[in-house]
Amino acid sequence: MLNATCRLAGISILLGLFGCSSQDVDSNQIANAQQGYDDASELVESGSYAEALPILDQVLADPGLDPDQAATALLMRAVCYAESGDTAAAEADIQEAEMGGPPDGWLNFAKAAVAEKNGDASAAKKLYSKARRLNPALKKP
Repeated sequence: MLNATCRLAGISILLGLFGCSSQDVDSNQIANAQQGYDDASELVESGSYAEALPILDQVLADPGLDPDQAATALLMRAVCYAESGDTAAAEADIQEAEMGGPPDGWLNFAKAAVAEKNGDASAAKKLYSKARRLNPALKKP
């Protein structure tokens, strides 16, 4: 019961943070958020983490993403942070994304990147494998 309560609280936080609160989000904001999200996704998938990070920062700061996209954007940013060596920021994004129930394998992919940067190759290998089982499109460049 407590886990379900925490999950609902996390979803409410994500909804409020990412454009699903009472504030109106116009179609231009949604289109801009989607374009930034798509651009960042391509950069992360190609291993261009440093280029993706400012785009993800902007996408997450502006309204327009739906809650699943917001959670995935947080996890993509966590991978970027981990790859840059900022594992504390990566872990913070992972924790925030976990509250809303992130989709597919991104959660495990982000955790794997942090484990790898922290020198835990065994955990990273297991987490990357789990991420790919959940989402076969996720591959480390």
